[in-house]
Amino acid sequence: VYLLLILYASVDVSMHEKNLTGVLLSVIPVGFVILMNTYFDVLLPADNKIKYLSFYRISSKLLHLLFLIIFLLVGYNFFKYSYELMFIFYIFFISYFLSGFLIFYKLKLNVTDFKKNVKTILNYNRNYGFDLYLGGVVAVGFVCLTPVLIGYFSNNNKEVGFFTLALTFCAPISMI
Repeated sequence: VYLLLILYASVDVSMHEKNLTGVLLSVIPVGFVILMNTYFDVLLPADNKIKYLSFYRISSKLLHLLFLIIFLLVGYNFFKYSYELMFIFYIFFISYFLSGFLIFYKLKLNVTDFKKNVKTILNYNRNYGFDLYLGGVVAVGFVCLTPVLIGYFSNNNKEVGFFTLALTFCAPISMI
């Protein structure tokens, strides 16, 4: 995946025109931090560790804010740094990485049966993986395709707005 992103960043013309190639290439190595959000969203509620999930969500944002405030008060005044997009990206990744590291530390992960667990996961993936993948693709496809179909078959776009509003109201209920 990393190689495809690097290839895309070096080939895409619009990335070069907007001077975003350097941004993408420097964000790629630390992009795994974004995947930690999804990992914790699945792992922690399943393991009944909601307080750790709350801590992760709050601490990552507070650390990001704290680092930005420190930069504004100390770094900007004393070192005359300019506001740079990359610096803010790195502060974001550092704050989320530190919060994730604290969660991993508090969970006290046990890796003694790692090889056995990997074999079990591969076995389940071989037996049930494609069915779960296909079910996920169909579910996401219907969710994404429904507003398009409503807009296509309706007389005006008011129904799409009502549908989106209904989905917004139902989103907290689906979390239960």
